[in-house]
Parts: sequence; structure tokens; C-alpha cells
Amino acid sequence: MALAAPASDAKPRLNVPPSMAAALRLDPVGLGAGPSTPSPSRRLAEPPKTPSPSKTTYSDRFIPCRSSSRLQNFALLDSPLSPAKDDTPYSRLLRAELFGPDSPKPTSAASASPNTNLFRFKKDHSAPTSPFAKAAAAAHHDCIAGSGDAPSPQKPPRKVPKTPHKVLDAPSLQDDFYLNLVDWSSQNVLAVGLGTCVYLWSASNSKVTKLCDLGPRDSVCAVHWSREGSYLSIGTGLGDVQIWDSSRCKQIRNMGGHQTRTGVLAWSSCILSSGSRDKNILQHDIRVPSDYISKFCGHRSEVCGLKWSHDDRELASGGNDNQLLVWNQRSQQPVLRLTEHTAAVKAIAWSPHQQGLLASGGGTADRCIRFWNTANGNVLNSIDTGSQVCNLAWCKNVNELVSTHGYSQNQIMVWKYPSMSKVATLTGHTMRVLYLASSPDGQMVVTGAGDETLRFWNIFPSVKTQHRIEMELDGKYSKDQSLKCDCLLFDLDDTLYPFNSGIAADIMKNIQDYMVHKLGVEESISLELCVLLYKQYGTTMAGLRVFTNGDRAHASRALKRLGIEDCFEGVVCFETLNPTSPPAPADELQIFDIRKHLAHPQPGVELPKSPILCKPSREAMLQALKVASINPQTTILFDDSFRNIEAAKQIGIRTVLVGTSERKKGADHALESLHNMKEALPELWEEAEKDEDVRNSSKAGIETSVIA
Repeated sequence: MALAAPASDAKPRLNVPPSMAAALRLDPVGLGAGPSTPSPSRRLAEPPKTPSPSKTTYSDRFIPCRSSSRLQNFALLDSPLSPAKDDTPYSRLLRAELFGPDSPKPTSAASASPNTNLFRFKKDHSAPTSPFAKAAAAAHHDCIAGSGDAPSPQKPPRKVPKTPHKVLDAPSLQDDFYLNLVDWSSQNVLAVGLGTCVYLWSASNSKVTKLCDLGPRDSVCAVHWSREGSYLSIGTGLGDVQIWDSSRCKQIRNMGGHQTRTGVLAWSSCILSSGSRDKNILQHDIRVPSDYISKFCGHRSEVCGLKWSHDDRELASGGNDNQLLVWNQRSQQPVLRLTEHTAAVKAIAWSPHQQGLLASGGGTADRCIRFWNTANGNVLNSIDTGSQVCNLAWCKNVNELVSTHGYSQNQIMVWKYPSMSKVATLTGHTMRVLYLASSPDGQMVVTGAGDETLRFWNIFPSVKTQHRIEMELDGKYSKDQSLKCDCLLFDLDDTLYPFNSGIAADIMKNIQDYMVHKLGVEESISLELCVLLYKQYGTTMAGLRVFTNGDRAHASRALKRLGIEDCFEGVVCFETLNPTSPPAPADELQIFDIRKHLAHPQPGVELPKSPILCKPSREAMLQALKVASINPQTTILFDDSFRNIEAAKQIGIRTVLVGTSERKKGADHALESLHNMKEALPELWEEAEKDEDVRNSSKAGIETSVIA
């Protein structure tokens, strides 16, 4: 209550809220109030008295001056008044006391809106006080008038169905946080591990196939498809890693190495990584006969999360030791050790939209999703989800991700990155949602739980059909530019034929045999030496200068075996890039003992640069263009190696990454196989159909070359 000394004998008039109406000392209208009571007409004429500015007023709270508050902007005065005439003087008096003598007159009931919002702020039409306000208002008016339309309304949020599109029974689906029993292939086939068996469910025709039964002494702990969707890897309770050909329902490899169950698997081209309860990560090369080629030791407890980055350069692993480790291809020690999580890290996902962006989720005691920049190890963001994070998956169509949760809410959540605003929260499972997989088109996800059900959710939007490749040639290519090319370059190995044909494995075996029997390399280190040379020079034998799997004879045999030897105008191979030259004098030769370097590596000593030209070196790419007399601006390269794709982009060649449907930064397009080429590059066929000569010929009228 405001405290103030009265200025005269007259009763004080206070600016107070309606709740303090008693302090107004208002007399009822029409009743006798004694000789000292002013008449109603006099009281209406008297302005309200306020304390003198020269006097100090003490109060316990701030009461603003109503007369200077522009309350008309808030529509406080637009409510209809009572039509009773007896209330009019009282209302006028009350308005004068509360809002000042200059308050506007009330509107009639007919003009007042019956749905007036108390807090609706109306546009202030008062005159501008700034000399620049009129010009700004005029410019705004011209802008609106020139546009022809009012500003478009804000786009409503995307609606996500709250109920699953389909529900399937999955008897014996284990409620075990450390297993990974569901995966969806690029060929639209779902693999599910149920007890000792693995079943395949075709999403296109709902056909169910029993792939295998491990028997009563073993169990399925993990399933994971290769990127092209032909092979399924299975981790078993006994620690083995099996590879099955899904088209023939036939096991083609069984690789040991782990001491106990193998609960997580991850593919990187021909390399399969496996994590186990024995705390180790093994690298299996399916092209070589040995069980594994290297071992990563860094976790202190079971490895339960494993994911390769989209460019195959980094491997992220999560463990029951609450650690998130990041490895690269050049070291057997982790390059990053991230320890911010306070529970097991099973949920791991690399962003397909931003290189080096890694998302991870912690278990029950952590409940957080964290985002990392693997270039420097910094935490970009962290959000507490309120529940155990079991799985994470990015959408390749939009910059969003989905997470599945366990204790205590068992929910599925869709997030928008980087704001991390919730797009949707889905419920339906009655137990922990331990399993998650995305459909090949990126629109649907399937979730599995210990309640023995699989639920299919339509979560993400579709991608509009791409009618042309978005080229990034020198950063100046326009999306509206038509696709013009007069040369298609095809890599040979693992591109014109898939790696599952077995040719690549036979080549690797021949190379190892040559190194052991002809060069005297110990068999125990021959495989490790092959991997080292491939990483350094792009081909295993370049460092030894004697042999390569890309010579003319190999290219000829492979093309003939594929039945396409007469489809190409020319072949650029090892001999083309490295013509025979007279040997250098003996006194000028510098011999590097690579076996000694491998057995006893010295800090600072690197492998020497090879004079042999081969992919992915930039010089080899330039030499191939020169020899074949082709223009990089009108050439498209199809290759399965991302290193070759990067090198081709540097010299202006348009690129298509073969073997995966996920387009990586630097590649203009991505194909699961060459069978999808017409869908990815329809412009090539459209141009051909316009050419009468091409339509009437029996062979394609496009110049092509093959790089082996």
C-alpha cells in the first residue's frame, strides 16, 4: 500500500489496482453522504490529485502511472460495458481514478469484439517521434506493396506418426544391452538374431528366410550387413565371426580370434571390425585367409559399440568402461580417448552431413547424448535425455537423428540437429528399446525390444529424386548446368566386379605368395607388409617396384571373364603409366630395407617416395588423362576407393563412389553398384536417346576408359 502525506484536507486520491478499491473511499451514487460529500458532478470534474514531485514518496512496491502507459495498445479498454445507465457515473469515476482523466471513452458493445484477448498487443498507430521513423515506415510500406503478398506464414512443424506402421513378432529376441541383433541391408532385407538362429525378412515382399542355426551350444550376439548388402556378418557367443552369402544362404568364412562373445560388428569396405567381451577389437580382412590382420587394445571392459566413419578413416568404439575411443587406420593406439560419459557407451553414430561429427549416448547412470568434433576431441553439445541411451542413428535425408531409450521410459525420440529440439517422442515398447536400424531410403526405422516385437516407424521425410549429379567442379558448378560428358572412367577391381566375386582375395593371395617365395619376406609379416604398402603407395607392390594387380594382362583377363572386353575404347593400366625405362646405375640406387623398418621402426623415419605412378597419387591421375587424351571437365570417374575419388576431384574430374549408397564429402554421387547407374545418371541416357546414331547402333556411343 502506498504511503503519502495528504496535501490538504481533501481526501487523498491514489492510483491503485482494482483489488485495492477500498482505498478509493468512493461513496455510492445516489445515497446521502452528508454535507461534506461532494456531488457526483463535482467529483467527476475534479482531476485526481497526485503527490507533489518535490515531496518524497515512500512505498513498498512500484505503482506505474496509468496515464503514460499507452494501455490502449493492449486492448484493455475494448471490453463492452454494462448497458445499465445507473452504472455509468460510477464507471466513469472509476476509470478516471484508475486510468487518468485523459483515458479514451469506452467503445460500444456493438463494435467490441466478443473474442478479445486480454493480452493481445495491437499495432501502435501513434505518430513516430523520430525524424527517421517516417522514412522507415514508408520504405516498409513500399517493400510490402512491391512484394504483392503479405509475408508467408511460418512453416508448421513436421508431423511424425505416433503409431508404428507395422509390428512384427520376434520370439526369443534377447533383452541384453550389449548385443546388436537387428540390421537393415541396402538391398532392403532385415536381419534379426533370435536365440541361436538368424532370420531374413524382405521388406519388399514380407518373405521370411531362415539363414542359419548355430546349434544349442552357441548363440547369435550380433548381425551386421556389408555395405552392398550381399554379405551378412554374424558374431557368436563362442567368439567367432561368421560371414554368410545371403543370396545362397551359405557360410563362406568363419574367423576366430576372440576369447568370448562377439557382440558388435562394423564394416569398412573389405575390412570387418569386431568387438568382444574380451575387451579387444579385431580387424578382419575377408580377402586374406588369416583370421584377423590386427588387434586394437584400449578398453578395460566389454566393447559394446563400434562404428566406422563414412569416409572409412576413423573407427569409434564404446565400452562398458564408460570410454569412447577413436582409432585411425595408421595406428593401433587410439588417437582420442573421451571419458566424459559416466555409463556404458553403446550408442555411436557418425554424421553423414558433417565430417568428423560423432554422436554418442551413455547408459542408465549417464542418460546423455554428446556430440564430438573428432578433429580436436572437443565436446560440441550435450543433452540429458532422462533415460538410458541404447542406440543412435542419423537420417541421411535431413539433419536429424533418432535415439532409442531404456530405463526408465522406453521411448524413441527424434531430434533436430544442431538445435536438439524434439521433433517427436514415440512410445509403444514395454521394455528397453535396445535395437535400431534404418531403411535404405532413410525414411523408416525399425526398433526392437525385449518385449519380443519389432516396430516399424515412418519418421523421416523422403529425398526428392535427383535428376542430375550436383557437381562441385572448382566450387563453381551450377546445379542448373546440364550434365555433359564424353568419357566414363571405370576402376576395375571391386568396381566393375564386386569384391565378393573372390578375384580380389585371389590377387591378395598371389601377392603374398610372391613376397614370401620370391622376395624372402617372412610369411608371418607378409600380410602386415601388404597393408602398410597399400596405405603408403596405393598399391601393394609399388614400393617393391616389381608387380601390381593392375597390369595389362590382369585387366584383359578380368574384362574377358566379365564378358565386357569389347565395351571399352581403351585401357589405362600399370604399363601405361609406368613405361619401361633403362635401369639406373648401381651407384645411384638407394636401397631401403623395408623388412628392417617394419621389425624395428625408428621415429622420424618414413617410407621413401616411390617413382612408380599409381592411384591415388595426383600425378598418376594427370598422367592417365594425358595418355588417354581426355578432358577432366567432361569426364566421370567410377571408383570404389574414396582416396581415388579425392585425388580425382583435385584435378577437376567428376566422381561417383561405388559400393555405398551414402554420398561422402568430395564425391559427387554414390552408387551401391553399377547396376544403379542409369537411375543416378539419367542425363546420359537422355542425351543418347536424342542422338539418332546412338539409337540405331548396337553399342553405346560414349567414349569410355578403364583404370585398373
